[in-house]
Amino acid sequence: MYKTELHLHSFGGSSCARVTARKIAKLYSAGGYSTIVLTNHYNIHNFRHYYHSLNEHYCVERYIRLYERLRRRCAPYGIEVLFGLEMSLVDSTVFMGDTYAEILVYGITPKQLREVGFSIMRQSQRDLYQMSEHYGWIIGQAHPYRKGCRLLDPEYLDFVEVYNGHPRQDNKNELAAAFASDNSLVGVGGSDFHFCEAMGSGILTEERITSSEQLVDIISKGNFTIQRRDERR
Repeated sequence: MYKTELHLHSFGGSSCARVTARKIAKLYSAGGYSTIVLTNHYNIHNFRHYYHSLNEHYCVERYIRLYERLRRRCAPYGIEVLFGLEMSLVDSTVFMGDTYAEILVYGITPKQLREVGFSIMRQSQRDLYQMSEHYGWIIGQAHPYRKGCRLLDPEYLDFVEVYNGHPRQDNKNELAAAFASDNSLVGVGGSDFHFCEAMGSGILTEERITSSEQLVDIISKGNFTIQRRDERR
């Protein structure tokens, strides 16, 4: 079986991330991963307070450069790195309201992010879903029952993160699993990696995932099992 990480943040891309690309490559190689999806935070708060800029070109290019850096660091270990987002719409960004929601986007490419830029964050959830259908992405809510999060409309989701392995958060994964089941949505899992001890979750597949198109197909069909960091959670 092949192990894939679906939720990972790198130093320089997300304000809460503490591990460099070089260290991530070593850790995930030792952990037996074949594929990583880099999902740094893509939201106004992160850009304003961590990138210290709301210049669209600068923020998008910095986001893409960090992906390219991780790809270079992982290449000698034979680890495939795919491009992704953990984004927030402008009306539901962390610290911009009483509640927030974060959306994992798989299948998007750097070229497509350059095309949509900041406009991807200015959509309604319905419009984002339609945009994702147009481009061939899939979108899902991350850790929907974490404190401060609000549930998104399941009609405009492809999947739900039903296992979030962040060891410092009360993710209420069992509620997320029930939400996915009740709404006939695929459930995925990931480490929500920010620091070294968080590694260990993801999905297991019979085939090695080497492209975003393949990842979208596998998740859409549910052809995987969830790898849990700690079975007690």
